[in-house]
Amino acid sequence: MATNEISYRYGQKEDSEAISELGARVFRASFASLLPHDDLSAYLRESYAPTSIAADLQDPIVTFVVAVRDGVIVGFLQLRCGASTSCIEGVENKVQLQRLYVSESCQGLGIGKHLLARAEQESRGMDAGSIWLASWKPNAKAERLYEKIGYRKVGQMTFMLGDVKLDDWVMIKSI
Repeated sequence: MATNEISYRYGQKEDSEAISELGARVFRASFASLLPHDDLSAYLRESYAPTSIAADLQDPIVTFVVAVRDGVIVGFLQLRCGASTSCIEGVENKVQLQRLYVSESCQGLGIGKHLLARAEQESRGMDAGSIWLASWKPNAKAERLYEKIGYRKVGQMTFMLGDVKLDDWVMIKSI
C-alpha cells in the first residue's frame, strides 16, 4: 500500500481501543465548549470505553467500518439494525447510522464521503430500504451535507447527555 493511501475494512474486536480513542477525541472536540465538563467526561467514559466499543464490535446487530491510513484508524462508521425513534416508527427495514467520525487531521480527504457511501452499501446488504441518523440541530454544516446527498428531515428527537438536553433532527434516506 502506498503511503497515505486510505483503505476500508470491517471493524474488529482488536480495534476497540483505537475506535474508542478516536470517537472520544472527535466527540470531545465537537462538544466540549457546549457541555458541562463533568457530564461530557462521564458520557465519554461510558459510551467510548474500550469495553463498550468491544461489546458493540461483537454485537450481531452492529456493523463497524473503519478507514485506515498508514496502519492507523482515522475514521469509522457504526450502523445499528433495529434502532428507531418515534417519528419513524412506521418505517420498516431501516438501519441507523449511529456514528460517523473522521480524525481532525484527515478531514477534507473524502473519508467521510466514502464512509457515508459505504453506510448505504452495507445497509442495502442488510435488506434495509432506508437509512436514518440523528443530526444535532445547531450543526447546520452537517445538516446541509446530509440534505445534499438525499437525506430529509422527518422529525426530531432529544438526546440526554447527563443533565443536558441536546435536540437532534431525525433525517432519513431511501436506499
